[in-house]
Parts: sequence; C-alpha cells; structure tokens
Amino acid sequence: MTGSDVAMLALTFAGFALIAMLPYAAFRLVELAEDAIDRARDRA
Repeated sequence: MTGSDVAMLALTFAGFALIAMLPYAAFRLVELAEDAIDRARDRA
C-alpha cells in the first residue's frame, strides 16, 4: 500500500462522512432558520 493509496482511502472515507452528515447539517440549518424567524417575529 503506497502513500497515494492511503491518501485516496482517507479522501474516500472523508467523502462518505460528509455525505452522511448532510441530512443532519440540513436539519440543523432549518432549525436555526426557524429560530431566527421566530426571534425576528417576536421583535416585530
């Protein structure tokens, strides 16, 4: 196993980890947006 093989494996693993995190990240963003909207509505 050469250094480039290890690098490719690491990149592939990182890619899978990112893809796995996407739904959670999207959910968190929606939650944050809803909180911000609620806060803005309270201020108005």
